[in-house]
Amino acid sequence: MKLNRLTIFLLGFALIVAVYFAQRAYVYRHSEFTHGMFVCDNEDDLRLYEADLSLHYYVDGKEFVVQSRDETKLAYHEVQVRYPKDSPEKGRYYTPGRFWGLSALWLLIPTMLWGALVFTLFNENSGIQLSINKNQPKKSSNNLLKT
Repeated sequence: MKLNRLTIFLLGFALIVAVYFAQRAYVYRHSEFTHGMFVCDNEDDLRLYEADLSLHYYVDGKEFVVQSRDETKLAYHEVQVRYPKDSPEKGRYYTPGRFWGLSALWLLIPTMLWGALVFTLFNENSGIQLSINKNQPKKSSNNLLKT
């Protein structure tokens, strides 16, 4: 079986995507969720689209405050907060689009590097030749030594 460069690229891309989703699933499984609220420290900033906000949330009766630069329309509204199970002080505003989609932009870097590697190392007619012969008897080292 001969693998051309497009097939090699697609196999590598599938591996990159699988590793990405495995990492995201691991982070998601090791996270806890709570509700919080963004508070704007400077009321004049509410006229802007984006400002420095404080995310206030509680975990086991203890209040945590995390500084964040986010949209001002989120200020004084209840939001969902995701934090690592062992580090509740590292909470972040959570939406599925932000967690799964926006971070998928990081796939561009390894994909571009993989594509550059594959499409520069192999020309259009080359590839990798794989051959699997199940029915061939193995040559023993004794046969090779006899002359």
